[in-house]
Amino acid sequence: MSRELPDSIECHLPLNLNCSLEEEDALRRGGALPAPLPTQNPTKSFWTHGEPDCNPLAREGSDGDLTLDADVCIVGSGMTGVSCAYHLAQLARQSGSLGKLKVVILEARDFCRNGGHLTNQLWHRMDELVKTYGAEEALKARLIEYRTVTSIVDFVKANNWESAVDLVEGGHISLVFSKEELDATERDIKAAEVAGTPDLDKIEWVSAEDMDKASLSSS
Repeated sequence: MSRELPDSIECHLPLNLNCSLEEEDALRRGGALPAPLPTQNPTKSFWTHGEPDCNPLAREGSDGDLTLDADVCIVGSGMTGVSCAYHLAQLARQSGSLGKLKVVILEARDFCRNGGHLTNQLWHRMDELVKTYGAEEALKARLIEYRTVTSIVDFVKANNWESAVDLVEGGHISLVFSKEELDATERDIKAAEVAGTPDLDKIEWVSAEDMDKASLSSS
């Protein structure tokens, strides 16, 4: 993270700033929002479209008639949907009381099209979460995310798939481009500290000057 921001940085960065703040404001306002259909030309993930057949499951179940009945119907084949199907299969295999479950996953685009980015930010949005739900519930929400990320990594390692999925465990970099984003980030980390969030001592702040040296970029 960069803690020192030049005043002119917003003038020549070709990207949208303060997106997280706008998203949080939209969520805070609430209200029913329509769910649009998938776009015709979505952004493609490097991990699933970097080379031909990079995702061998992409067209799985795309041919033939749509299944007419199921015991469980899962909408979406992202990490949540696929994890749900996996754990249901494990539970059915271990418990004789469930019998033989018929599970169907519905996906509007390629099957299992996860973007490859798996990060748990224990401090992210903590200021808003603490104000809305209290420190205890906010911490629970973040710890659920932490457990999810850890479980997926453990699952990959247990099956010796590190090389197959290009698993890289090297931390996470959050770029802060404006004074508003910097202030919001500092409030989040302060709220995380108050809530007793673990591992905050692992956060390292990097100055804009050091970032320029490391990336050969120019502020």
